[in-house]
Amino acid sequence: MLGFSLSEEQDAFRQAVRALAEGMLAPQVEELEAKEQFPMAVFRELGRLGYLGVGVPEAEGGSGGDTIMRALLLEEIARINCGLAAALIARLQSLVVTLIAGIVVGVVNAMITPILSISEYRDMTPFVLAIVALLWLSRHREISFSRSA
Repeated sequence: MLGFSLSEEQDAFRQAVRALAEGMLAPQVEELEAKEQFPMAVFRELGRLGYLGVGVPEAEGGSGGDTIMRALLLEEIARINCGLAAALIARLQSLVVTLIAGIVVGVVNAMITPILSISEYRDMTPFVLAIVALLWLSRHREISFSRSA
C-alpha cells in the first residue's frame, strides 16, 4: 500500500482555503444559488490572497505552490459550491494557456527578428510575419497546434 500525506505547507493551505470557504462562501451559497448569482466577492478575495494563481510559478505571474495545492483549492471550494470551483478551473486553465502563449510568442519573436533585417520584408506587418511563423511551426512534427498530435 502506498503512503501519502500532505506537506505542512499543503495542509496549512488546505485549512486556510477551507476556513475561507466555510466562513465566507457557505453562509451565502443558498441565496446565491436561488438568485443564480456568482460569488464575486469570494472570487475577488481568492484573487487578493493569491489563490487564483496557485500552482503557477511566481516567475510566470502565479502564486507558486504546486499541483497538489491547486487540487486542494478546487476540492475545498467544491465542497461548498461547485459553480465557483468550475470558475476556478477555467481561471487556472487560462493561466496555463497564457504560459503556453508566452512560449509561442518567444519562439515567433526569435524567428521574426532575423526576417525583419531583410529589406524586402520590412514593410510587412509583424502580424503577418507572426502568421507566417506560426504556419511554419505548425508544419514541423515536433511542434503541433492540432489536437491529434
